[in-house]
Amino acid sequence: MTTFAHKTPPTPKRDFTNTAISPVQNHRDWRCKHCRKMLGVCRDGRMHLRFGGGHDYLVSLPVRTICPDCKTLNQKSAV
Repeated sequence: MTTFAHKTPPTPKRDFTNTAISPVQNHRDWRCKHCRKMLGVCRDGRMHLRFGGGHDYLVSLPVRTICPDCKTLNQKSAV
């Protein structure tokens, strides 16, 4: 007698590369101009940057950073 194991189809992966800005985006958010990845949040006239590995920075404006995903140079000046 032959038995067949029941396999469930794999769950499709979601692609977030071309999604629009989230409706909960705050005007203080700083996002990459190319891929829209969040780079930082403006708080009390300073930019809060958080990178993988537990690296947190609180920097004054103007600030420049390279997006960790698409490697685009981004700049934010004082408002």
